This record gives sequence, structure tokens and C-alpha cells, in this order.
Amino acid sequence: MNTPPITQIIRRTDQGATRPFVCRAADGYVYYVKGHSASTGERIREWMGTHLAQAFGLPVPPMRLLEVPAPLLKSLDSATARDLGKGYAVGSRQVQAVSELRHDEIPLIPTATQQAILLFDYWVQNEDRTLSDLGGNPNLLLNKATSELYAIDYNLILPTAFDAALFWQTHVFRHAFPQPIGQLQQQAFEQNMQHALSQWSQAWQQLPDDWLDENQSTGAFDDAATLQRLEHDQQGAIWRDFHP
Repeated sequence: MNTPPITQIIRRTDQGATRPFVCRAADGYVYYVKGHSASTGERIREWMGTHLAQAFGLPVPPMRLLEVPAPLLKSLDSATARDLGKGYAVGSRQVQAVSELRHDEIPLIPTATQQAILLFDYWVQNEDRTLSDLGGNPNLLLNKATSELYAIDYNLILPTAFDAALFWQTHVFRHAFPQPIGQLQQQAFEQNMQHALSQWSQAWQQLPDDWLDENQSTGAFDDAATLQRLEHDQQGAIWRDFHP
């Protein structure tokens, strides 16, 4: 698999616990890069979640694995080198002319897009997309000129414990389903989930061997149990406890 090396570290962000690095890669693009400041389990979730979201039909920036060259690490201070880390990192391509979605901008987002994002987040148990009039962390980027929306950050999906009540209290699009979902809409979402799951194996096989080895030794991410639960939900179980 082609993994372009990082050629320049532009800056480090102040957002989120992992504080991604903004880096330029040899392919010419700028990426938000998560390295060792994110755990192996979080990097795996970021990679798998982005692929699932894209195949589900959500608007997500392109993502790829990037190589962190040893000479680059040697040129950094010790803290930066530690947090970026050697080997591979996961990079989300920078999109232009966007800003974080504000609460008063929610009505600008089509209802169908809101519903798709909320349903996907519920499926993968993503509690990290919150917003109210008091603030929050929506992990959504809006281009106001084109009305394009991008859903980012998947490193906290598929947790070992999920607080469904908190999800329905805090999710940015928690009001997107004013009425129960009809059977035809359920079937359409199930088809989206099925298409997303069809990409699971390929995305998993693209993960670096050292990530997989570490994950196997630590048990940070139970891929077999996770896939089984996602498949069970796709087959209709998700609607049993889906209470908008």
C-alpha cells in the first residue's frame, strides 16, 4: 500500500486530547495527523470508522496512512517526536474554507444529512459529536459558501461502554427524527450499513502489522466482537432500542 512520507510539520492543533499535527506529505496534500498521542486502539478506530462512514455515505475528508520518516523525528524536540512517533500515522486530508459547525447553523444542514449522521453515530456508538446552544464538540466542518459539510474524528467510536441516554441528550442532530422511522427508511439505512460492512475486511487488512500485533497483545480493540455487533444491528436489531 502506498503510504507517502510526511515531509513537513506545519503546526500542532489545540483541539482534542490527541491534538493532531498539521503536516504536509510527499503527495502534496496537507493532513491532520494522529500519531502516538492517540493510542493504537484509537488509531485503529479512526481508520476503520472513517472507512465505514465513507461507505455508509457520509461526507468525510479523504484519509490515508502516512509514514513518519526517522530523519524527521530526529529533527524534532523530544516531546513532539514522542507524540508523533515512529512508523505509521493516520492522516485526514485538510479541506479548505471550513469552520466548525455552530449551533445556529444546524438548520442549514439538510434533514436527510442530519439523520444519516445521527443514525451512523448511533450505530457505531459515537458519543463525540455534541452541540447545544451552550457549546459542544460537533466534529463537523461546514463550508458556508458551498454548504458542504464534513464529518470528522472517529477515534472514540465503538467504545466498550455506551451511554445511549447521554447520546440522545447531547448529539448535535438529536432532533433530526421528529417521528419514528418508517419501514422504507429503515431498509434504506440497513442497505447503507450493509455497504459499509462490505468494506470492513479490506480496511482492516490495510492496517499496519505493528498496530495489529500491538492490538492483539493488548486487546485494545476487539474486532471480532465489534464486527459481530455491527452485523447484528445491520440485520435489524438497531431499531429495537432506537428511540429518538
